[in-house]
Amino acid sequence: MALLAGRAALVTGAARGNGAAIARALAGEGASVALFDVEAAVARAVEAFGRIDILVNNAGVLFDTPLPGLDLRLWEKTLAVNLTGPLRFINEVAPQMIAQGGGSIVNITSIASQLGFDSYGAYCASKAGLLGLTRSAALALAPHRIRVNAVAPGIIHTDMTKDLYADPVASAEIVSRIPLGYIAEPVEVAKAVVYLASDLSTYVTGTEHIVDAGYSIR
Repeated sequence: MALLAGRAALVTGAARGNGAAIARALAGEGASVALFDVEAAVARAVEAFGRIDILVNNAGVLFDTPLPGLDLRLWEKTLAVNLTGPLRFINEVAPQMIAQGGGSIVNITSIASQLGFDSYGAYCASKAGLLGLTRSAALALAPHRIRVNAVAPGIIHTDMTKDLYADPVASAEIVSRIPLGYIAEPVEVAKAVVYLASDLSTYVTGTEHIVDAGYSIR
């Protein structure tokens, strides 16, 4: 039987990359999936499905923001999309999930939530903040049977990260630092999201699941 049969999911930033793979994986397990990038999605999803069982905060941006001279406009845009956006969606979805008696929220963080990358200060800060929000929301919503977890991708083949490994030499260097020896496709991230969205993880909340083939433990 499909793991998510009869459930409704809302995935942000689902047009491509990890978001598209997550949406396909959830649908493949039987969920009805709404793909949106604005808060109006919550009301529209409830109107269409009658409920929201799963929220995946995937929408994100990545800019080169070196120090010194960090562009404050890029800093503010990064925080708006990567941190404030998930907060607003959680705030909108939580009342619906409370009324239903529970749900699962999965925030897509990054290994940058715990590691430093010298040219990506804004991105690292936003993902560290999202991890903090994940843990706080997990505590706040646990009495309502709403689980809140995070998935932290490592180096994944997406449009957002393609510039990191476009140069063959740079790509070879990155791969050399990945213990399993390859750069993954978005489906690897999607598998972790399905786990956290389903009843396979009913006793799991407030965690960050790292999907990086061992990169962050070097």
